Amino acid sequence: MVLVGFAVGSMVGYKGGVIVLVGNGFSNNLTQYDDFAPGSLFDPGGMEPFSFDVTDFSAQWLYTGPRAGMARSSWRRSPTARRPTGQSVATTCA
Repeated sequence: MVLVGFAVGSMVGYKGGVIVLVGNGFSNNLTQYDDFAPGSLFDPGGMEPFSFDVTDFSAQWLYTGPRAGMARSSWRRSPTARRPTGQSVATTCA
């Protein structure tokens, strides 16, 4: 049953990627995507209408340790874990 659901979803669904900069927005239509891979039975008329604007963005990165290169907010610290000794810098996309 899982395989059938996966197969049907792959045929009628789609995958897409887009880079949105601060101050810009995105609306869900084919012309807005940077990368778009439709399934073999994909119908563009069935795309859900939505849009959003990016007004602010910042991230803190880990520069040392086993999680170097990851955004600080993308991992959870256990209550007994020690604070990373790496340096973190706040970045803003523009």
